[in-house]
Amino acid sequence: MVTMILRPVIYYPVRRISTPILGPRCARNLVVMSTFTVSGLMHEVIYYYLTRVPPTWEVTWFFVLHGMSMAIEVEVKKAVNDRWRLHRLVMGPLTLVFLAVTAILSSPTCPCTLLVEKLVHTRMICTYHFDEKI
Repeated sequence: MVTMILRPVIYYPVRRISTPILGPRCARNLVVMSTFTVSGLMHEVIYYYLTRVPPTWEVTWFFVLHGMSMAIEVEVKKAVNDRWRLHRLVMGPLTLVFLAVTAILSSPTCPCTLLVEKLVHTRMICTYHFDEKI
């Protein structure tokens, strides 16, 4: 679903505009970075609307970091051109470890925790009001 939203709205227009100016290689990196940045900003807005806590930009920086990593990964894969490849059983766990480490490092105050606290608080208020009327 996210791919279906971000690809026509961010990826294709930025690629179409930047390729003649920067060339295909630099444009590819710019497109990846801009897509991940917009995704991070969208997540910040969603967390803000759900928790009503001002953004700390940790989520956006998490997505920017992953965009940079993706751009580097694409460049490395283009440079080695299938001459050197790690097996899927190695790459899968490495990817998950990278995701977990960057998630822990980039969000000491995880918006998920704030969201759970808000939902529990709302549940307590609803339960209190429901019990009062009985």
